[in-house]
Amino acid sequence: MIPAYVIVEGIESLPTLPEAIAQLSILLQDDTSTAADFEKAVRTDPVITANLLRAANSVFSQGIEPISRVSQAVARIGLRRVFEVAVGS
Repeated sequence: MIPAYVIVEGIESLPTLPEAIAQLSILLQDDTSTAADFEKAVRTDPVITANLLRAANSVFSQGIEPISRVSQAVARIGLRRVFEVAVGS
């Protein structure tokens, strides 16, 4: 068993979640948030943006036209999935 002090010392070395994920979490719980709000939050993080575009163009989500803009990706995969992709990033 790992001593508690080792776990506590390791907490300081854990990476923090990106600000975009914190913002998306708040937006997801707000019934008045819009797709544009989600787009604005995602655009602040290039890794999340790239993963979102990849998810929107995946075989699972793929439509007729390829997605190249964040706004299109949000519309295609939905707000909850945007949050899931961000957290997975």
